[in-house]
Amino acid sequence: MHPLAGPTTQTLPLPPSDSQGSEIISTALNEKVYLSAPTSCHLTDSGPHLERHLDDRQITKSTSCFEDMESEEKPEKFQENDVLLVYPCNSRGSPNLDLSVNPADMIRRLPRYIRDILEYRFLKGISKSDYTEDEIDSLVDSILTRLPAELTEFLNQDYPDEKLFSPLEYQALARLHCAIILFEDFKYEFRNSMAKDCAEFNDFFIKKCLPLRDGWSEDELEFIESWLNGELEMSQSHPDPSEIKHYVKTCHYGVLKAGCVSVCGKCNYTVIENREAYKRIKNLENQLAKCRNTANED
Repeated sequence: MHPLAGPTTQTLPLPPSDSQGSEIISTALNEKVYLSAPTSCHLTDSGPHLERHLDDRQITKSTSCFEDMESEEKPEKFQENDVLLVYPCNSRGSPNLDLSVNPADMIRRLPRYIRDILEYRFLKGISKSDYTEDEIDSLVDSILTRLPAELTEFLNQDYPDEKLFSPLEYQALARLHCAIILFEDFKYEFRNSMAKDCAEFNDFFIKKCLPLRDGWSEDELEFIESWLNGELEMSQSHPDPSEIKHYVKTCHYGVLKAGCVSVCGKCNYTVIENREAYKRIKNLENQLAKCRNTANED
């Protein structure tokens, strides 16, 4: 059994008006997000777990996004205008952007997705021979050992139950996922605030996502797509896994961090950047910085 390790790859507060009927939730960034009226959904059963041992010796120690942001010794991973991929969710009583998964369970379920595809091919006569469990294990190990290093680090986190991951924490997962599901249509117009500037997304997608497709066979891409689509549909309660790309949205790091991103639970998981509130926050920050500089000079 190969260890789960892969090569290195390249790789938010002013509220809206009361008339908008928004609610405030706390994100994994310890910031406040203003949300539209919520709707309730439930997480589906994660199903049986397949055991797969992971080797932590070949990955760096994981840190939470809060620790990364607060550490004075490390530079922030994301810059203000960086594009983030987000998975709006409506499965925990109110709309939000956090991802509720147990990464180790995702690993343990990968063989099931590969097995289902191979069984379908055999039953439909697409494949001339049946598969063996050794062949399944070989395919699983081959995929896990070649995942991007950041995604490997994310997946090597094991918890007794599902854990909420903020957008900053799951970017490696989202980038590989989008590299696969948006490849045929990378000029896809996101239904959110970035729709007015598709060129920005295209530039991000070409530089940060497309290279993650390199080195994979068509079969492997199909296995990974089925795996990630199934896991995301299950954890985010997306109503139609075949339309998963329509549930992926974008926002900017600075606006998210400032708490100026809202999620509508009744509008196909629409993500909205409150740019006016964000500008007011930035102006206030600039004024405070000037006051501090003046005080220091005195």
